[in-house]
Amino acid sequence: MALSSPGHRPGQAGEVREAGSSRLLSELEQCRNVDVELAERLQALLDQRQVLMQSSVLAEIAANSLGPVDESLRNAAPLVAKVGGANTLATAISSKVRELDCAQSRLRLALEQVDLVLDLKTAIEAVRSALVDNNFEEAAKHTSRMLRQYRRRKAASDLIIDNIEDDEDVSFRVLIGLEAQLRSAIQDRFNKSTSDEETLRYCRLLSLVGLTGTGLVNYCDVLGRRLDEQLKMLKSRNTLERLTGIFDMISDFIRDHEKQLQQDFGLGAHLRLAQIMQKCADVHVVPLIKKFLTQRNLSELASQLNRAPRSPGAGGAEHPVMDPRDLDVVLDEIARITSECEMFDMDLRAAFTHGANTMKENSPELYEEMSKSEDGTKMVAVSGMNVAVQEVIGHYVALEHYYMVSNVEKAMAEPSGILPGAHTSVFVDDVFYIVKTSGSRALNTHSMTSAIAVLNNINSLLEHTYTSFIRDRIHVTQAAALEASSVFFTGRAEHDATVAEELVALNNADTSAQNVVLLKEFFDSELKQIGPKDPYDAIIEQCLVDLAQIARLLRREASAGISKHMKSIQSDLIPYCDKFEAVSYEITEAQFNAFNVDDPYVQKLIMACEQYFEQIRPNVTSSVMDGMVLNLASFIATRISLICFNKMFTFHGGLQVDKDVRSLIAFFSQMCSKSVRDKFLRLSQIASLLQLYDVKEVNELRVEASDSEFWRLSPPDVKKILKRRKEFSHEKFDALSI
Repeated sequence: MALSSPGHRPGQAGEVREAGSSRLLSELEQCRNVDVELAERLQALLDQRQVLMQSSVLAEIAANSLGPVDESLRNAAPLVAKVGGANTLATAISSKVRELDCAQSRLRLALEQVDLVLDLKTAIEAVRSALVDNNFEEAAKHTSRMLRQYRRRKAASDLIIDNIEDDEDVSFRVLIGLEAQLRSAIQDRFNKSTSDEETLRYCRLLSLVGLTGTGLVNYCDVLGRRLDEQLKMLKSRNTLERLTGIFDMISDFIRDHEKQLQQDFGLGAHLRLAQIMQKCADVHVVPLIKKFLTQRNLSELASQLNRAPRSPGAGGAEHPVMDPRDLDVVLDEIARITSECEMFDMDLRAAFTHGANTMKENSPELYEEMSKSEDGTKMVAVSGMNVAVQEVIGHYVALEHYYMVSNVEKAMAEPSGILPGAHTSVFVDDVFYIVKTSGSRALNTHSMTSAIAVLNNINSLLEHTYTSFIRDRIHVTQAAALEASSVFFTGRAEHDATVAEELVALNNADTSAQNVVLLKEFFDSELKQIGPKDPYDAIIEQCLVDLAQIARLLRREASAGISKHMKSIQSDLIPYCDKFEAVSYEITEAQFNAFNVDDPYVQKLIMACEQYFEQIRPNVTSSVMDGMVLNLASFIATRISLICFNKMFTFHGGLQVDKDVRSLIAFFSQMCSKSVRDKFLRLSQIASLLQLYDVKEVNELRVEASDSEFWRLSPPDVKKILKRRKEFSHEKFDALSI
C-alpha cells in the first residue's frame, strides 16, 4: 500500500480506510458470537457440575451404609465412573474458561484498535484541514500526539492484533507523510520569519514535528538577542554597579524563561540558554573589566610596584608608588568586582550542569541531538570573562601584597609604642589587623587562586619578616636590661624601664602566637562559609597548617625569651634555695613541731618569689606570667632535688621536706593558672621516700604511684635517696630489690 507516497490519491485512501473498518467490524462480530457461545456452554457445564457434586455426596452416604466389601465394590463401580466423568468435565470447563478469557482479551484489544483507527482517521482529517488553514499549531498538536501513541504501541507490538496491524501502519504512514509536509511548511515559514515573535512561534512548532534540538537552539538565540538589547539600555553610575546590574538581569532572565523552555522543549532545556548567557556575559562584561583596568591604570601600577626597590628594614619602597590608603579603596573595588564575576560564573555553571544532567536523564534523544550541535552539551571551560577576571586577579595579588607589606613595615617602624594600660606594643594589633583585612578581602573575591596567593603571602610575611622582628626585639631588650642591671632588686628607674621593654617584647611574642591561632580559625571559618573548594582543598589546608606552625614558632620564641629572662631571677633566688642545704633535717619530733612555728627557709623563699611575681604581674599577659611561674617552679624543684641527694634526713626530717614541698606547690599553684604539680613530681617522690617507716615499703610506694603518675626516679636514685635516711642500715639496702 502506498498511501504515504506523494502521488497517492485521496479516494484510494478512503477505500483503504473503509476496507479496514469492514474487517474490524467483522472481527468484532465474530468475537461477540464466540463470547455468547462460550457463556452458554459454560453455564451448562456449571449446571452439570452441581448435579454431579450432589450425586457424589449421595454416593458417599450410601458407601458408608454398605455391607460386605465385595458388594460395596460392585455398587461403587458406577460411582467411580461418574467421578471420572466429573473430572473430565471439570477439565473441559477450565479449558473453556481460558478460551473465554482469551476471547475477551481479543475483544478488548479489538475495541481499542477500533477507537485508535477512528481517532487516527479524525486526526488525519484534522491535520489536513489545519494545513489548508495554515493552523500549524493545531496540526502539530495532532501529529505529535498520534505519533507518540503509535511509537508506544510499536514498543509493545506483541499486544497488537496481527490482522489489523498492517492497516494501522498504513494509516500511520499517511500521518507521517503529513508530518513531513507540516515540518517542511514550518521550516519554510521559520526561514522567512521577520520578527522575533514569529521566530519563537516556529521554534516551538519545530519541537512538535521532531526538530526539538533545532527549535531549542534557535529559540535561545532569539532570547539572547532580546537580552542583549535590554543590557544595552542598562544605565549605571560606575563599573561595579553596572556589573551587578548585568549579572542580576541575566540571572532573572534565566529564571523567567526556564519553566517555559521546559514546557516547550523538555526538562533540562535551559542548558542551551545558559550557554547563550555565557556568551552574552562575555560580550558585555569583558569590555567593562578592561575599561576598569584602564581607568585605574592597574597594569602600569602593578609594573611599577614590581620595579620599585624596597628599603631594608621598614617603610616599604623608598618612594611609595601609591599611598596605601588610596590603594585600600582600589583593592576593595577589585575584590567586589572579582566576587561578582566569580559568583555569577559559579551559579551559571551550576545551572548548566543541572540542566545537562536533567536532559540526559529525561530526554536522552534530545541530549544526543544537542551534543551534535555547534556548542554541544558543555560550557566553555575558560570564557572571555574568566580570562579578564584572571588578569584582574594577577594585578590584585601584586597590589594586595604591596599594601600588606607596606602597612606592616610601617607599623613595625615604631616598635616601642604602647597604649596606657596595655601589655603589648601597638604594632602587634596593627599588624594582625592588616593581615586579617587582606586575607578576608582575598577570601571575599570568591577566587581560590587569589585567596591562596594572599594566604601564602601572609604566611611568608609572618614567618620571616614578622617573626624575625619579634625575635630581634626580644634580644635587643634583654641585652639592654642586662646591661642596665647588676642586681635585680635595685629599683632604679633606668633598670625598670629596660625591664619593662623586655617584658613588653615577651608579651608581643606570646600575644602574636595567640593572634596567629585566632587568624587561622577565622580563615578556616570563612573558607567553610564559601563552600566546596575542590581541587584546592589540599593547598588551602597546607596554608592553614603553615599558620599553625608559625604560631608554634612564635611560642618557642616567647618561651626562649622567658627562659633567658628568668636566668637573672634564678641567680637572685639561688641563696634562698641554698638555705635548704644549710638547714639540718636530722630532726626529732620536737624540732619538727618547732619548724611549724619558725620555718627555717621555705617561707622566705616563697616571699622572695612572691615579691618578684607581684612586681611583674601588672606588666605581663597571663600566658607570659604562667610561663615565668612554671619556669621558676621547675628551677626551684630541680635545685632542691639535687640538694636532697647530699643531705641526711631523719623520719621527721622527711616529713618536713614533704611539708615544704606541699607549701611550694600551693604557692606556685596560686600564682599560675596551669598545673604545677608535674614540675614538683620528682621532688614529691623524693619526699615520699624520705618519710618511709621501713625500706621494704619502697616497692609498695612505687606501685601506688604508678597507678596515678609517672615515677620519675630511677632505681639507683631511689637507693641513693633511701641511703640519706639516718635510721636505715646498709644491710637493708643490700637485700632490697627494686
